[in-house]
Amino acid sequence: MSEAESLQAAYCAETDRAYRRSHGQFFTPRWIARGMAHWVTEPRPRRIVDPAFGMGILSDECLRQGFDGLVVGYEIDPAVTQRWRAANADSTAIELRHADFLDSADEPIEAAIVNPPYNRFQRRDLSPALQLTLARSIGAVASGYT
Repeated sequence: MSEAESLQAAYCAETDRAYRRSHGQFFTPRWIARGMAHWVTEPRPRRIVDPAFGMGILSDECLRQGFDGLVVGYEIDPAVTQRWRAANADSTAIELRHADFLDSADEPIEAAIVNPPYNRFQRRDLSPALQLTLARSIGAVASGYT
């Protein structure tokens, strides 16, 4: 079992299922991460964004498959962020930001790896500034389900 898998297992054992469910936390299994990482690293990007980092299994799998650029991860749960940082203090290949990706600076994204949707579909209230940015970028109004 890898460090990411161990972190996921420990977090799930120590954290109430209702809390994880209410926060939309579902940790991707390694077998799914393998296929996703292969797909996102195949074009050889220099930077990959992981907007819902969790314990980093998707980013970890990219590195296992030979990705040698930088992964920038975003995680909003402080307990998850602290746990990952404590276990990966020496990591130079992953920059984990304790922030909401949707509130992040407007940086170009060469590649992204994101947890697949499982069983929770949620509406998010988008700030007026984010709505305007999205409208300018995609030429349409984005709903909270976007």
